[in-house]
Amino acid sequence: MGIDACMMSNLPPINNSELFSNVNMEWSLISIDVLLPHEETIPSRLQEMREKLEKRGFFHKPILIDKTTKTILDGHHKYRASIELNLNLIPVIEVKYLNNDSIKLELWPWSDFSNVSKQDVLNWAQNRRLYPPKTTKHIVDFPIPRIRIPLADLVNSVII
Repeated sequence: MGIDACMMSNLPPINNSELFSNVNMEWSLISIDVLLPHEETIPSRLQEMREKLEKRGFFHKPILIDKTTKTILDGHHKYRASIELNLNLIPVIEVKYLNNDSIKLELWPWSDFSNVSKQDVLNWAQNRRLYPPKTTKHIVDFPIPRIRIPLADLVNSVII
């Protein structure tokens, strides 16, 4: 059964990590409309990402989000490129962010901020405030799975 067929059935949200990856990290498809960014993007990098997705024709890595707030932790350029490509769904890994020692928050050396906490990241996103591009850097100590989701399966699809 293809991804579209699953989404049109009464099955729970898609989670095909065992089909596309040899690691045991779960990923799922989520409506792009529920996601909250916390950083701006770099226009040239955004264009590169959009062109890369269009050329490849599929997603090869999910983005990382907070499970509770749906704040994007890593993958802002993929998120914005997905919006520009009119995708409705996006592959994500949902994590419990605040008290998770396997996700470290650092600041890029050129950041104008001297201290940003995980709670600050979530607060800014929930208040629709954006840090400048490449302010925060999230380091994870688990592998992000490789996937292969055709872009066509992420357009005009609805999870029921």
